[in-house]
Amino acid sequence: QEAEDAFVKIKALAVEAVSLQVPDYTGAANGSNPFHLYVDACDFGIGGGLFQCKKNLPTRSVIIVCWVFRNGLQA
Repeated sequence: QEAEDAFVKIKALAVEAVSLQVPDYTGAANGSNPFHLYVDACDFGIGGGLFQCKKNLPTRSVIIVCWVFRNGLQA
């Protein structure tokens, strides 16, 4: 039960930490607010995030995705 409670608490904190924004397609198209794509991978999964940074504001997430491999990476 202790592990389950810890997992629920961490999950709630992760949801609060991620703040998504509506993409600025016009700014992305004319170069004033480009998209930034960050990706990562390991033997257990892959993930990526699409971000935009408006002037004088912190970088905000547009979308974040991740996949966990069931049996690890198999070549």
